[in-house]
Amino acid sequence: MLLAGIFGITFSVVPQTPAVITSGVGAIMISFSLIANQLRGVACLSARSSSYTWLSTFSIIGICYFIVRAWLSPVTDLGIEDLLLIIPAGIFYLSTGILLSGKQAIRARLVLAWVVILLLSMHVGSALLQLQGGKGFSLVYYFMGATPASEGHVIGMYGYYGSFANFAVVAGLLCLSMSVWGRFMLPVRVLVFLLGLVSLLLSILSQSRSAAVSLIAGLAVLVLLVLVSFSHQQDSVKKWARRAFAAVAVVFLIGATTACYWVMQLRAGRDADGAVASLFDSVARLNFWPMAYEQWLDFFFFGAGSRSFSYLCLLYWNPNLTPTHANPEYVHNEYLQLLTDYGLVGLVIVVIALVVHAYIGWRQTRKLAKMTKFSGLGNGSNAMALTIAGMSGMAAMSVHICFDFRTHLLANLLLLVCCAVWTLPIRSLGGTSPSETSADRGWWHSKYAAANFLLLALGFGAIGLGGHQLWAGMPLVDQKILKEDGAWKPHQVNKSVWIPVLEKSLSRAPRWQRSKRLGILYKIEADEATQPEIKNKLYAKAEAACLASIERHKYDPIPRINLAAIYTIQSKYEEADQAYAETQKMAKAREPWLMMHTHWASLRHLMAAKCVEEGQPETAEIHFNTAIDLFELSKDGGATMRANNWKQAYARCLLAYAIFLDKAKRYDDAEIIYTKVEVIQKASHQLAAISFYNYKGLHYYNHSIELYYGKSPKKAYRLMLLASESMRMSRGYSKAEKHFLIDSQTEEIQKYIHFFETTGIAN
Repeated sequence: MLLAGIFGITFSVVPQTPAVITSGVGAIMISFSLIANQLRGVACLSARSSSYTWLSTFSIIGICYFIVRAWLSPVTDLGIEDLLLIIPAGIFYLSTGILLSGKQAIRARLVLAWVVILLLSMHVGSALLQLQGGKGFSLVYYFMGATPASEGHVIGMYGYYGSFANFAVVAGLLCLSMSVWGRFMLPVRVLVFLLGLVSLLLSILSQSRSAAVSLIAGLAVLVLLVLVSFSHQQDSVKKWARRAFAAVAVVFLIGATTACYWVMQLRAGRDADGAVASLFDSVARLNFWPMAYEQWLDFFFFGAGSRSFSYLCLLYWNPNLTPTHANPEYVHNEYLQLLTDYGLVGLVIVVIALVVHAYIGWRQTRKLAKMTKFSGLGNGSNAMALTIAGMSGMAAMSVHICFDFRTHLLANLLLLVCCAVWTLPIRSLGGTSPSETSADRGWWHSKYAAANFLLLALGFGAIGLGGHQLWAGMPLVDQKILKEDGAWKPHQVNKSVWIPVLEKSLSRAPRWQRSKRLGILYKIEADEATQPEIKNKLYAKAEAACLASIERHKYDPIPRINLAAIYTIQSKYEEADQAYAETQKMAKAREPWLMMHTHWASLRHLMAAKCVEEGQPETAEIHFNTAIDLFELSKDGGATMRANNWKQAYARCLLAYAIFLDKAKRYDDAEIIYTKVEVIQKASHQLAAISFYNYKGLHYYNHSIELYYGKSPKKAYRLMLLASESMRMSRGYSKAEKHFLIDSQTEEIQKYIHFFETTGIAN
């Protein structure tokens, strides 16, 4: 838990591996210890030691389902990312919630609580430094070599304010509960209370809307359970305790509601006049959720696999999303994320787990309230404190993840598991109960053995999987380039450093992101190379890296687009066309960013030009028309984000097609194309207007000659005048005092005009 909290980077696999490996070592040690105890004849759990023995079966089934589904995910690397969350969470729950008992379980749960408080203290220290204008302290700066992703927010030791705020709320509720019922001296209770209060305040200052809403839910549950915990105290104690706590609770709830309103106002969307237009400053979440729902309907029971929304969302893209929205990594709602990734089965397992632990926590609170009747608040009860903390923490987390993806950060997921474990009663050690039958004992021991076996398997899996990923990621650690998500600037990185590091990492463990980045860097180097031999070798390496990335993740459009660009440069037009065709559906939604259809249209332009050279006019025209269709398809996207690039490429293609039609003496068809080119030319100041009007003038000239010899002299005269006007405009765009081609052609046109006028044709 400590390592997971210290290495709290959301979008990176490597930083969480130390916590995964450590959890694996702990799982193996616990499992062997329990086996040794049984072999030595040490008393084991009684089948009647808890009324919730069926939870072991449920937990085994649930953990196994998520592990198997993640392992069978279409994209192995994304499945591994989920396994690095599922396995430690399973280890935590099995060891502290199912297998450990008696004093061992008590100590384990208390240690977890104090570790959470320690982590919270570190977060608070970093956050206070940030409020004073500093960066605070965080391993994010070291491993990622960049500024945090949430500039202007309080982020604690994390790189993102949402992760910190979620941890601060749940851990703050733990502190408040421990300050009321913790079994330690009054000064310590006061210090813990102040830490919790500061934590909740910082969660508000982080400006996380999800945390603000979840804080109200968590505080409401905390207040309710504390009042229930007073129900069996002595009348005198109960009277003043309820009054005092009720007053504090009212202040807390009013403060939390006010703070929530402040955060919502601060982050709300504004109209042109500055008035609040919507609750959210971004409608991305509201558009992601219908996309997730549509995806789930197609993968109803078992989902589409780990993190599948991150790539399949491109097939369910919501037209209301603006071009500024990048590819969403998550749904921003963990319940919908479960549906998309693990289907209805996964959601049912998680919802049942939350409801069951809430019910157990409620019963445990009422039971402990009776048991602490005589010990009172003065002595305290750690069991009561942890139960209330677990219930309020689960409530806060359950609300928070309706709008965010916090359980995809290992530290926050383990914190949720801790909350669930804290609600469970401690299993006692003991001999056989007279009421127990041999069948009861056999059934319980088989479940106990199965849970222990699963814990052992998870331990070895955590060490193997985590160790492999850590070993592969060590070269990235040295260069502080662990951040592997989202946008990056390949032209600005030091390629002499990045390329060897990525190659070394990939030689240890393949990862689609690293292969994709390596392919991009190789292509940039190849583009910049001057020697043909070196250029070809670099393009070959770039091609191999792109193919490796595609093999690991066939749904990612970027490696295929890069591969198509490489094939285009190498004049492998058929291969490039196939690469574009394979990614058409996935890239359509991201056209404003990728301009895939624009590049594909330019490829078809090249293919048409090649067919013209080879004397294949029919095939050339097919390619021209396909290119025009692709340019039109990319108009809304390409013309929005990179208007001039799109216009120039489209204009060049149309002009080439018009010239092609002129050579085929299809002047009427060419006239339509020239009109389209002129519209684009007038909308962009970066086009070579001199060439356009020169070709257009030749078009009118040749068409005029054709009409004259076709016995349509008056039409020929009118077109010759248009040819003269086009040449005049072409000459006007030329900065040279003399332009032989334009001047000579203009002179030829004027001769024909003079002829038409002297012969009376002009009349």
